[in-house]
Amino acid sequence: MTDASPFAVTFRQDNPHASDRVGVYEQALGFAALVDGILDKAQGRFHLKDTLDRGSTAVAMRIAQAAGELAKGDRRSQYRNALRHATDCAAVLDILSRRGALHAEMYEPARTLIAALVAQLAHLATR
Repeated sequence: MTDASPFAVTFRQDNPHASDRVGVYEQALGFAALVDGILDKAQGRFHLKDTLDRGSTAVAMRIAQAAGELAKGDRRSQYRNALRHATDCAAVLDILSRRGALHAEMYEPARTLIAALVAQLAHLATR
């Protein structure tokens, strides 16, 4: 039997919001991949790029951890943690952009994606 999910992480299908959670996880993975390209091209201080790398990874990991939680409060906590990492990533992108270390063609798609992730995670953290 094959699994219909393209991910190793599975979200409970008995939850009416499962498709929202899969979508936000997929966006987090996309953001992490986008950050990988940014890290190769961005100029700037190592600590900022390291924070962006760790944060983008942590967003996806926290969403995955939320998928494994049974208690609603524990899931919310994981989504709040993912939200914190996402807002950190947004701040680092802004800092790199303001310092001229990140060109607009790299900044704009990443900014758009992280803004959508922040909004969705803020919603999931209160459900």
